[in-house]
Amino acid sequence: MKKKRKVSFVDVLPIETKLDSHDLLQIIIGSSLLAIPIGFTQETWEIGGFLPLTNILALALISIIFLVIFTYVHYHQEHINSNPKRHIYEMLKRVFATYIISFFIVGLFLQIINVADWTNNLLVSFKRTVVVNLPSSMGAALSDRLK
Repeated sequence: MKKKRKVSFVDVLPIETKLDSHDLLQIIIGSSLLAIPIGFTQETWEIGGFLPLTNILALALISIIFLVIFTYVHYHQEHINSNPKRHIYEMLKRVFATYIISFFIVGLFLQIINVADWTNNLLVSFKRTVVVNLPSSMGAALSDRLK
């Protein structure tokens, strides 16, 4: 008679690593929740207009670092040692999906309210979108966490 192999906690993959349509909708809603009030403030438009590109890129990097920390703590912390390559890939996939989706949501929103003109003033539009995307991407990650 075969002995049954006992499944340990480490063998079980977290359900949250899979990025499905439900998760994408939560990212879109969470991103919109913070993009709307912050995107309507003139201060963010001005900040996006006068900050140098290096500062804007630093804000984008900080935003991605916050997303990595948040995603690691809430999705992969206890599972990263079981299969590091897989979990790091899944974690980074979720982080970049969250950032890029929220970036497009913010960019679209700013385009609709005529603050970002992507055809004539690409740099200023990019900078304004990054500024608003910092809190917006965190809102997206937070709402993605809600199940």
